[in-house]
Amino acid sequence: MSILKQRLSAPDLIVNDLKNRIRNGEFRAGEQLPSERQLQTDYGVSRLPLREAIARLNGLGIIRVSQGKGAFVCADVDSATVGDALIPLFPHDSIDRMHELVEARSLIEGEAASRAAQYATVDQLKSLESKLNYTQSILKDPKLFAECDFAFHREIAEISGNRFLILMLEALSSHIRHYLSQLTTNAQDRAKMINEHEGIYRAIKKGDPVLACKKAREHLVFCKNTFQRSQRKRNRTKSA
Repeated sequence: MSILKQRLSAPDLIVNDLKNRIRNGEFRAGEQLPSERQLQTDYGVSRLPLREAIARLNGLGIIRVSQGKGAFVCADVDSATVGDALIPLFPHDSIDRMHELVEARSLIEGEAASRAAQYATVDQLKSLESKLNYTQSILKDPKLFAECDFAFHREIAEISGNRFLILMLEALSSHIRHYLSQLTTNAQDRAKMINEHEGIYRAIKKGDPVLACKKAREHLVFCKNTFQRSQRKRNRTKSA
């Protein structure tokens, strides 16, 4: 069944559907999910959005991924309700809610960056650095850029090693993606965001938790200011 024609992103739809299938008992605790190839066929998607969805479910603690063996439903999947509980808090047309989201991200991601600077391994730093490699197709596509932007921040949360920080970021993921889609319509802003990501990465690589936290929070202030500027421009266009 192809899900790409619907309004939500493919990873969002896959996450929602797999959560429902787990809740409904189609996949029980401890049971292995179908293979990656089978899920690609089931959902009519490529490998990238499927892996994004699996990573999010893993971050939420709904499934666990075993290298070389596959994905398994966790024994305790109550964390699936965390993201759902936040849905009413973030109507997409509420500027105030968006600002609150930025504040929440600042608290979560500032601490995540700080911890990442303390605990990042050589392999984790290489993985994080790879998230800074943007192809021309990504740079030209605001929606794809937003996905890559979130992947960078999620990687930092994973490096932090704190399951609660990972869980909170994943619970906010759909709202963050919508927010990012409002920020990345301007090519110059996308370039600035890449530069700021590089600054966060350098602080983490340097092993400076204070600087890493500072850079992460400064980045979110930039995002907030960019969003406000975008909203003002949009409102002027509507009133013209």
